[in-house]
Amino acid sequence: MKIRKKRLEILIYAGAVLCLLLCSRVKMTAQAADVKTYEGFTYVESENEIIITGYKGDQTELVIPREIDGKNVTEIGGSAFSGCSSLTSIEIPDTVTYIGDYCFSGCNRLQKIKLSKKIQTINQRLLQGCSSLTEIEIPEGVKSIGYAAFISCNKLTTITLPASLTSFNGTAIAGLSRLTEVKVADGNNSFKFENGILLSKDGKTMYMALLTLTEINVPNGVVSIVGDTLSGSSATKIILPDTVSSNLSGTVFNGMNKLTKIELSSTSKNLKLVDGNLYSYDGKRFIKYMGTSKTFTVPEGVETLVSRCITKSMTTLNLPSTLKVIEGWSLSSMSGVNLLNIPASVTTIYTYSFSADTKLRVAEGNSTYKSIDDVLILNKAGTKVMMANRNTTTYNIPNTVTEIGKSAFYYCSKMTSITIPDSVTTIGAGAFEGCSSLTEITIPQSVTSIGSDAFVYCGKLMAINIKGEEGRISGGPWGAQYGNRVINWNV
Repeated sequence: MKIRKKRLEILIYAGAVLCLLLCSRVKMTAQAADVKTYEGFTYVESENEIIITGYKGDQTELVIPREIDGKNVTEIGGSAFSGCSSLTSIEIPDTVTYIGDYCFSGCNRLQKIKLSKKIQTINQRLLQGCSSLTEIEIPEGVKSIGYAAFISCNKLTTITLPASLTSFNGTAIAGLSRLTEVKVADGNNSFKFENGILLSKDGKTMYMALLTLTEINVPNGVVSIVGDTLSGSSATKIILPDTVSSNLSGTVFNGMNKLTKIELSSTSKNLKLVDGNLYSYDGKRFIKYMGTSKTFTVPEGVETLVSRCITKSMTTLNLPSTLKVIEGWSLSSMSGVNLLNIPASVTTIYTYSFSADTKLRVAEGNSTYKSIDDVLILNKAGTKVMMANRNTTTYNIPNTVTEIGKSAFYYCSKMTSITIPDSVTTIGAGAFEGCSSLTEITIPQSVTSIGSDAFVYCGKLMAINIKGEEGRISGGPWGAQYGNRVINWNV
C-alpha cells in the first residue's frame, strides 16, 4: 500500500515537472525560487552575471538583451529556446560568451541568427532542426564546432567557417542535402574546401563532402575520413586513394544508400577489394559489405569486424574461426539474422555490437565468453553479465553472477521485469539504460554498489525497491527519471 501511494505521488510529481518544462522551459538544474522573468525571458543571476534559461514571450524577431538589472547577460543555457517554433530571427549580444547544447534546437521557423562575437564554441546540436535557416556565418573567434551542431537544417545552403576555427566535428553539417558551399575564411590554417569536399589544411583528413555529389573522388593525400558524415549522399561511387589508412571505419559509408561501388587504385597497399567488399590490405579487418546476397560468410583471416561493416538486411551470417574483435555498432544495423554463432576465437564484443533482434550463441570452446539461453552473454567464469539481447522480455540471471556489467541491459526496451539474484554485489554504470518498459526493480541485500546512470532513460520506472537500511548504497537515484521519489528502502 505504501509503495502504491508513492507511485501516485510520483505520477503527480511527473505531471508537475512536465508542465513546468513546457510552460516556462526553466531548467531542472536551477532552483525554481532562483528563476526570475524579464520581458518574457526566464533567467538566473549570480553576483556579476545573468544566465538566460528560457523564453515564454510572443516575439517572432527576438533581440536578447545585453543586460538585465545592470548585470551583463553572459550565458544562454542549454535548450533555453528549444522548440520556440514562432521565432524567425534571433540576435545575440556580444556580452554572451557561452551558449549551451541544444539551445535553439527545433526552432523550425528560424530564418536568421546573429551569434555573439565572443563565443568560442558552437556546442552540440545548437541549431538542430532549424529547418528554415538558409545561411549562417560563424563569427570570428569561434575555435570549435561540436557534434551535429546544424543537423536537420535542411534549407541551409551556405556556411562560413572563420579563420579562428581549429576544431570541427564532421557531423556538424552532416545530412544537409541542400548545402552547396562551405566558405573557409582567408587566414584559416586548419581547413580548406575543394571540389565539394572539406579537408584539413594539410589534406590528410576528410571531414565531409557535399551530398549532391554523385561521385566522390577522395583526394590523394587523405589518410582518414570522418565517419557518419556522408549519410544521405547521392553518390553511387566513391574512389579511395592509396593514402587512405587501413584503419578506415565502416562508419564512413554509413547512410550512403545509393552507393553501389567502392573503387581503389591498382597500386593500393592499405586496402583491397574482394568481390566488391572492402578489407584492409592484409585481410584482417572487414570494413564494408557491398553485396546483395542475404547470406554471407566472412572470409577466414579476418580478425576484426569494424563498426558499421554490414548495414543491410541478411538472413545468415557466418563468422570465421580467426575472428577476435566485433567492434561497437559493427552489426547493429544488420537486421534479419535471428541467431548468430560467436566463434571460440572472439575475445572482444560490445553491448551495442549487434542488432536488437539477433540472438547470440557463443561457441563452447570460447575462453572469454559464454551464452545463456542465447539472450545473455556472461564472462567465461559466469560471474559477470556482459550484455543482453535487446528483443527479449525476460532474462534468467544465474546465481553465479556477482556483477551486472556496464551497459549490460542497454536499451532492452521490451523487458518489463527482472529478478536480480542474491549473489549480485555490483550493478555497473548504465546497466539498465533505456529499459523503457521496466516499471519496477528490486535490489537484493547483497548489492553494495550501483553505478552512475544505471537507470537513466527508464521512463516507466516507478519503483526501485532496495532491501536493507536506508542509504546503505550511495549515489541514488542513479539516473532514474523521477529522482529519489522512486527509491523504496527496507522492502
